[in-house]
Amino acid sequence: MAGLAMMHGPKPRIVWFALSDRPVRARAAEAVLEAGKDDDDVAARATEGVPVFGDANATEAMKRHLARQLLARTLRGLAGQ
Repeated sequence: MAGLAMMHGPKPRIVWFALSDRPVRARAAEAVLEAGKDDDDVAARATEGVPVFGDANATEAMKRHLARQLLARTLRGLAGQ
């Protein structure tokens, strides 16, 4: 499971829940988003630098995959696609 909170605007903020032992900002993805890069580039960096722990529900790899997908869908939704 992965949870996402996002503030979009001139200083975007992306925070992950349930990937780690505490909420964690996705600073690499924020920087790419703030630089105006393509949404796919932002999603590709969804968990870069973020400590991700596997648990009884999902492996680390699955959580990273879900985080990328969730961020990509969120960005598409914000863009109205």
